[in-house]
Amino acid sequence: MAKPIPGSGIAPVRWINDTKEVEEIYFQSSDKAITGRMYIGTTWQSNTYGIDGTETIPRQGASISATVVERMNSSMVLLAFVADDGWVSVQTRQTANVTNYGAFTSPIKLIEGNGQQTKLTAVRSSNRPTIILTGPKIIAMSSDNATTLNWTSNEIP
Repeated sequence: MAKPIPGSGIAPVRWINDTKEVEEIYFQSSDKAITGRMYIGTTWQSNTYGIDGTETIPRQGASISATVVERMNSSMVLLAFVADDGWVSVQTRQTANVTNYGAFTSPIKLIEGNGQQTKLTAVRSSNRPTIILTGPKIIAMSSDNATTLNWTSNEIP
């Protein structure tokens, strides 16, 4: 089973699948990839799974954050992380009818961060995915469609 590297960010999310509560936790494993582990109902699943597209991308010890965004008839997990080149990147995955929990979309680069000093928080605000970057400036980025490059950024004084 994959284990987190020292200094890895940890990103939990929680959602409902039919009538069961599902929790996922994401972390950076020793091979640098972002890895997930799932808790369904009352049981931790025995396996971990790598997140597609993160095999060589995240900066070692990168900030990682995740949230669930509710849509009209579905929901999606939004995963944000600082890539090795310093850019904040996002990936998404639906929560319904999933057979491969590591099958996220390809990473989308949003904004150049400040390397190891960039900290991320992913939240859902009015059912819009929002990512807040801190250090040295505070910037809030949001989008109506997290799978595109059309994100709006605002500096927070």
